[in-house]
Amino acid sequence: MGLFDKNTNTHPNLSKLQDVKRTLTYHGWEIDFRDALDAHKERDYSVDFPKALRKLKVKQKLHEKDRSHPRLVALDAIVVKGLTYPGWEADVRQLETMHCEIPYIARSDIAFNNKLRGLEFSQQMYEQTGTVESTTAAESFGITATIEEPTSSRSDKTHGPFGACVICGDEARSHAFVPCGHLCACRECSPKVMRRDRRCPVCRGSCAGTVQIYL
Repeated sequence: MGLFDKNTNTHPNLSKLQDVKRTLTYHGWEIDFRDALDAHKERDYSVDFPKALRKLKVKQKLHEKDRSHPRLVALDAIVVKGLTYPGWEADVRQLETMHCEIPYIARSDIAFNNKLRGLEFSQQMYEQTGTVESTTAAESFGITATIEEPTSSRSDKTHGPFGACVICGDEARSHAFVPCGHLCACRECSPKVMRRDRRCPVCRGSCAGTVQIYL
């Protein structure tokens, strides 16, 4: 059991949690607090508990309008430039949530920065034609093929390097959704998605447009 019994209030984790609890005022903090408490109760809490504790602190800072972290500074700089494409507010909130939930490590920063560039790219597409056909642009904004398998019984057909469209399961994937970057639809299905609800069929994130990928 070690020096401290994690089921008693003397455990350092619980002391830290109680200290943070006194500062929490943001909406929904009670749920996050319970999640942190549950993480502490896990057999191996050395990873999940620090993440949950950090999430509480970061969300409180965000609630207090503290946007001094480099990630948020970069995000605000893009917003100030002027975002007008449909759904940009939801994308900004998604990035703020991502900032709260991912650790401060280089790999996480790369993922966050890719999403940031996706905001700029979405705005550019909205200001132009709504669709950009460029391999270079796709690579620049971290667009990758998804690993989801098509549900069609004909999924064993040859559908090129990216596989079959996840919507119809018949045609080859050729279009990626922006800013999420999921390459998952064919040229016939992608415009239907954009006309219907403008949401990526994989992650359900809001989309500003599509990118056609050429090899």
